[in-house]
Amino acid sequence: MNIYKYIGNDRRRSQEQNRIQQFHSNVPLQVICKLQFQGELILILYIFIIQATEQECQISISEQKSILKRDFKNVLQKQAGALISEARQNFFSFGNLGSCLKDDPYSIFADGVPYTNCKIGKKISITLMQKYLLNTLKLWFWDLGYIFSEDIRYYTIIVYTVLNGVQTKIYDSNLATSIVKIKFDEQQVERFDVLNVGGNTYYRNNLDIIKADAYYSFS
Repeated sequence: MNIYKYIGNDRRRSQEQNRIQQFHSNVPLQVICKLQFQGELILILYIFIIQATEQECQISISEQKSILKRDFKNVLQKQAGALISEARQNFFSFGNLGSCLKDDPYSIFADGVPYTNCKIGKKISITLMQKYLLNTLKLWFWDLGYIFSEDIRYYTIIVYTVLNGVQTKIYDSNLATSIVKIKFDEQQVERFDVLNVGGNTYYRNNLDIIKADAYYSFS
């Protein structure tokens, strides 16, 4: 019984193979080549679509990073939407001209230089229009003591970046003077806090900032 069953299965397989061979013999070679070409074309198109999609994603990510970084562009400007968020705790010499967000830090008037001031224990906080990816902060301190025959004026400060209410210390010194360029690990920033820890070497209560810049630098 098992032998007959085996013989029957073998015959069926032989018949199926004969039908397949007959099909191939009846189908023109051109048709087979055309089907193969269409399959290869579909595969090529599929690969192309995947690559195009990846390129679009990479361009989109690059554009977003460019917006967040604002490469070498100062984001601490009134025109860029920045503001001094605790202005009521600060003093502005010469009124609005004393804002450290001004574009011109070099104007010297007959009776002084405009600056933003706060007392010991207070801070000068600058809030950005949005979160930016940054790695450089530059501060211009009031340093015109030579007009009054002073030596170099040093400030004692701590500087923080702030994101979602969390402070990260990026600078701590009692020798801050003139122009201080602070390099820090790239990070998203929504605010800078400059804390007056010890005033300066001539007016112990005062922190005086003429101008502030923040940007993303590749160098």
